[in-house]
Amino acid sequence: MTTSPEAARGDVARSHPHHWINVTAEDIPPGWIDDMVKRLFEELNRQMLRFENAAKKEVKEDNTPDLREQDSLTLARLEGTLNRLNKLDMQRASLRHTKNARKRRDVRAALRQNFWKQFSRKQMAKGLEAFDESECHDLYDDWYLRARDEQLPPPGNWRIWLFLGGRGAGKTRSGAEWIAEGVDGGAMQRIGLIGATHSDARAVMIEGVSGLLSVAPGANYEPSNRRVLFPNGAIATVLSADEPDAIRGHQFDACWLDEWAKHQDPQATLDMALMALRLGEDPRMLVTTTPRAIEPMLNLRTMPDVAVTVSRTKDNASNLAPGFLETMEKRYLGSRLGRQELDAEIIEDNDAALWRREWIESTRIRIAPALQQVVVAIDPAVSISGDETGIIVAGKDAEGQGYVLADLSIGGVTPSQWAARAANAFVDYKADRVIAEANNGGDTIKSVLANAQQNLPVQTVHATRDKRTRAQPIATLYEQRRIHHIGVHAELEDQLCNYDGEGSSPDRLDALVWALTYLFPITKTAEPRIRTF
Repeated sequence: MTTSPEAARGDVARSHPHHWINVTAEDIPPGWIDDMVKRLFEELNRQMLRFENAAKKEVKEDNTPDLREQDSLTLARLEGTLNRLNKLDMQRASLRHTKNARKRRDVRAALRQNFWKQFSRKQMAKGLEAFDESECHDLYDDWYLRARDEQLPPPGNWRIWLFLGGRGAGKTRSGAEWIAEGVDGGAMQRIGLIGATHSDARAVMIEGVSGLLSVAPGANYEPSNRRVLFPNGAIATVLSADEPDAIRGHQFDACWLDEWAKHQDPQATLDMALMALRLGEDPRMLVTTTPRAIEPMLNLRTMPDVAVTVSRTKDNASNLAPGFLETMEKRYLGSRLGRQELDAEIIEDNDAALWRREWIESTRIRIAPALQQVVVAIDPAVSISGDETGIIVAGKDAEGQGYVLADLSIGGVTPSQWAARAANAFVDYKADRVIAEANNGGDTIKSVLANAQQNLPVQTVHATRDKRTRAQPIATLYEQRRIHHIGVHAELEDQLCNYDGEGSSPDRLDALVWALTYLFPITKTAEPRIRTF
């Protein structure tokens, strides 16, 4: 049974955040303009003929001035629409023959913004009636129709597009579509794909639900060669930000850096990528990331050749799993962390927080020295649907300096799963002990860890004071520049610099405090004894 075009349009409209009759200037894809212009030309020409014939007939039968004036105005509006369509058609033709990639993108963006403004709602509905079922589904799948403005390349003379987005705001899809379109149009032939790690680049940028392979037909990923091959010969090289020097020697005409603020050394990654961006007429870079108030980010957003777009998590609500946004907003809405992670705001240090970002940045290093002690600290979640389980690996050297080696915190898992993660960390980092908070079921926690690995040396600890009081001595160690982070631990660092004693429990912070409290125990200073005679 064949579905009628009208039914198909209804199905698509109901499954899409926009209804076709209510489309706006922001909803038009440049790739669809050719067919739409042609169809509207035909429809409006038919309307003009009908109006002309009707006007002639009415003039003969009823020579009232009001009727003639009404028909005249109707014809004038239609003629104006056709004139605008002619102009648009010429713009479209010049666009087709424009070789310069930057100009082509700018013209497409302008057409997308202005196209729908030429028509009334009735005219748009009339033109759309000509689309059959398959065409309706093509429209539904068209990126330029579905994308929001902030997800599309901004017009103008920019070299770097900085896309700041909340969690699930559509950053990855934007990056993948930008690359796919550039390759398809011939503007991109040698591309750099740079993720926080190779596994991140593969899992998110390439093979993810919104990754390159999902939007670029015919693209083929070669894991062994760490590259993506496209049917027209373009090649995307996959690189890891944990090895910035590995970018040396490469040359690109386009570069995409994903989750840049989480890279081990964001400034080094950016510098190396910019130096490699030296091919083609108009080499450009896209940086997609959740914002963080780090110095490289603050500097980048103010550079003159940088265009910035911002998207909140809730802007992409129609593409998120049911309940996700509600859960996130209940937990974080209004908090400093929520403003950063959901609203994509760059939040400066909280003056009421115990930590300062400069303390962390000034002592960060890439490789830890030989360590005398290493511990894995755990702050267990109360339930699967509750808080995260904080898992931090930290160590201490012979000079009395502390090192945060890894943040392996995880949420939404069972006790056996987080216990296995902690046990693996104990082995991987050659740790001496596991420290676990036992305020919520000490014996159970020991049992779960014992099931994960036999003979695991576990020491349980109990919180007898509030979090802020327990954290104060550890924050002092940071202020004294005695604690060094190995690489970037973005989520942990954000908790440290934002937590002021209010809001939800900072599980990563708790685990860090337990680890460093064990490594740097507070000892009482002996008081001098006063002898009396």
